Amino acid sequence: MSADGFLKNMNEIDTSKIKYVAYARKSTDDSDKQINSIPDQLKEIDRIGRGLVRADTLTDERSAKVLGRPGFEQMKNLIESGKAQGIICWKINRLARNPVDGGWIIWKLQQGAIRHLKTDDGDYYPGSDMLLLYLHFGMANQFSLNLSKDVTRGMLSKAESGRRPGSAPLGYLNSNNGNKGEEFIYIDPVRGPIIQKMMECMLAGTHNAPQILEIATEEWGLRTRPTKDHPRGCKLTKSAWYKILQNPFFYGKFQYPIGHKDAEGKRQKIWVDGTHDALITYEQFRKIQKILKQHAPKRTNQTFAYIGLMRCGGCGARITAERKNKTQKNGNKHQYVYYRCTGQVDRDCQQKSVREDRLEEAMQEFLSSMEISPEFHAWAIAEFKKDYQKEKSDKNVIGGNQQTRHDEIKGMLRTLLDSHLLGLISVDDFSEKKNTLEQELTGLKPYLPGSDIELPDWTEDAKNLLTFAERASKEFKEGEFEKRRAIIAALGTEHVLNQGALTFEVEKPLEVLIKTPKVPGVDFEILEPPKSEAEYTQIGTFVPKSERMWTVQDSNLRPSHCK
Repeated sequence: MSADGFLKNMNEIDTSKIKYVAYARKSTDDSDKQINSIPDQLKEIDRIGRGLVRADTLTDERSAKVLGRPGFEQMKNLIESGKAQGIICWKINRLARNPVDGGWIIWKLQQGAIRHLKTDDGDYYPGSDMLLLYLHFGMANQFSLNLSKDVTRGMLSKAESGRRPGSAPLGYLNSNNGNKGEEFIYIDPVRGPIIQKMMECMLAGTHNAPQILEIATEEWGLRTRPTKDHPRGCKLTKSAWYKILQNPFFYGKFQYPIGHKDAEGKRQKIWVDGTHDALITYEQFRKIQKILKQHAPKRTNQTFAYIGLMRCGGCGARITAERKNKTQKNGNKHQYVYYRCTGQVDRDCQQKSVREDRLEEAMQEFLSSMEISPEFHAWAIAEFKKDYQKEKSDKNVIGGNQQTRHDEIKGMLRTLLDSHLLGLISVDDFSEKKNTLEQELTGLKPYLPGSDIELPDWTEDAKNLLTFAERASKEFKEGEFEKRRAIIAALGTEHVLNQGALTFEVEKPLEVLIKTPKVPGVDFEILEPPKSEAEYTQIGTFVPKSERMWTVQDSNLRPSHCK
């Protein structure tokens, strides 16, 4: 078959055997305003891909000039796993505006993993002229680079004229008049007077900042600007209130660009006199800063043992801790440490706090549940070493059988290629059978005679695991701050605290020890080495006294790497 005939064959693909991913993307970078919304693109995709079988429909609402778009990454996974072999999109620039993602599509198309790329501009196959596709992606990338420079230049020009780019702080509004380059910032007629009144209260010194925020929220009705998720606005947070008090914008200045660097790479603070109306004077702003400094709480370095090791069972946020002093009726004072949800995911999270001493009781109970005796420890290590030596022997025996199969597959691949070149089988059938045989070939390589891949020695990991199980409970009970934290951290850092109850998330080897059932009258001795011949099977394998053990152990139980 000639080269032209081969390429023609590559482009004659039966689309009924291809599963497609429909992909649409929208970002604020797009100049095609008439059809850049996701629903509009999906309508076009329905028209373009009529009659084609879809594996999935994926979308992104972010710029294609950066890597890591969630929808695009899902599409890559579908293509690389073989669950989809085609892509449908409105235009090529929907897929990528950077050379990495564009290069990935071209490479997968050349390799045959993508058998058909269908767009409104045309169709692309593994045998298509890639020069045109390179041109499309190159133009999209250059457009993105030029747009970034133009936007940066426009925002700098706007800032130099005294108009702050971006969203206005609370108390002000953006004009949003639709004329680019002519927008301005003006005082919010609803929230501006309230913010000004709050600052006057700070200057008067009659209330502190938290008290003023509470009055403004409860009595004056202060709320943030409405959004799609919060059409009535939200209560202003304490941190946002302190940022307002420290923001020079309210006396008429702003910094832009923030973190600007000069030619030598040193950071410079470029301050601009804004054209907006100020709510306070510079002198009033300075006075507020002095008041805040006087009332600032003294920083204390507080350390808590289990911060960073737990998540909230309600909203998934991290668990934090705080110390509280309590005075009893008899006058005695006690200090307690409480662990609670940070509220960073859900401010209204209703999970209750739990005292550290009760948390440690749960930890101690959990560690005791997997404790093993020194006798079992020694016996288990000896058995693991026997298993490992047997695996090494088995690898050599299996290698000979696998070499025969390896040679058979090599021959099948040569026959398959000859059939394809002679036009006896289609491109689709050739690619499918070739991938299946190559995957099997890859799986055989570690077991072939003379293979450089050594059988990993997992017995050392097993020894560390069993040492931890034997000693963790005692060392946690007797250990100091750092020791207790290290033991719980060794179990994992994603434990769940839900309504005061602690659930541990551990790896499978520890899970086996923990799930070992405690049947009536039988303690952890069900894991002990045999003390009589009756406790062995006919082939000499130890049988646990509790038959329920078989529900948590498989026939080839082996420790994995414990981190």
